[in-house]
Amino acid sequence: MDFELPEELRMFKDSLRRFVNSELIPVERQTVAAEGEEIKPEFLARFQQRAKDLGIWMMEVPEEFNAILHKFIKKLNEPSTVS
Repeated sequence: MDFELPEELRMFKDSLRRFVNSELIPVERQTVAAEGEEIKPEFLARFQQRAKDLGIWMMEVPEEFNAILHKFIKKLNEPSTVS
């Protein structure tokens, strides 16, 4: 049996590893807000945009649901108007 990853998956794994090693790990300690485990907004926006540029943003979500899910996540992040 051949347990080698196909070339396409090896290339994906390598590009993901480069992204994590070059862009996430170097700033890891700076990204977490003092209040807890939340990522600071400026880092979150940067990481999300870079992941989108690389085509790895929301990979697990079928493309036809991306717009709907994006609106839902945006709504969740808005301050509540209920008093």
